[in-house]
Amino acid sequence: MFDINEDELLARVRKYELVRRRGKRRLYIDVYQVIAGKRSAKFMAVPKTWLGTCDDEYWGRASSEIDALQECLSRIKDVSYEDLHSLPDSEKHVTTGKISQRLSP
Repeated sequence: MFDINEDELLARVRKYELVRRRGKRRLYIDVYQVIAGKRSAKFMAVPKTWLGTCDDEYWGRASSEIDALQECLSRIKDVSYEDLHSLPDSEKHVTTGKISQRLSP
């Protein structure tokens, strides 16, 4: 249907925002619907922070958008903002306290 290279993936993206009251942090979840290309799941829910894409252990993969989103939400529930990324402990302090307040717009 779509003329793309064999190793490429074409996806439609829907964006969600999760606002966590504790710490007043925002998480964004992009849900990708594979339109063309080979992928193991038709939908992938990928959480993101201002540091970038979270580790793939927190991604949701399923045959429907709602199921992928629910899997992602279940995986990130009760996980601290700082622990969503594989950062060395020496770098995690950047996302907490006064430093992050100064970096916020």
